[in-house]
Amino acid sequence: MKYSVKNIPANLKKYRLEHHKKQVEMAAFLGMNYQNYSKMERGYYKPSLQKFVEVCEKLHITPDNLLGSVDE
Repeated sequence: MKYSVKNIPANLKKYRLEHHKKQVEMAAFLGMNYQNYSKMERGYYKPSLQKFVEVCEKLHITPDNLLGSVDE
């Protein structure tokens, strides 16, 4: 599996859609500003390491889940 920060947007969107949440709902769940969450999901905002770890913890996933390639 290939790991890259570039995979975060697609993995976030995939996770959000699997849980039937809107971007606004996901942002609220993660304690994030909606605009920043939207930018992160579209690849225009890269989270700090602290925010990255926080997102993983709140979603109960490992960093591998967000960094791994979506198509594998």
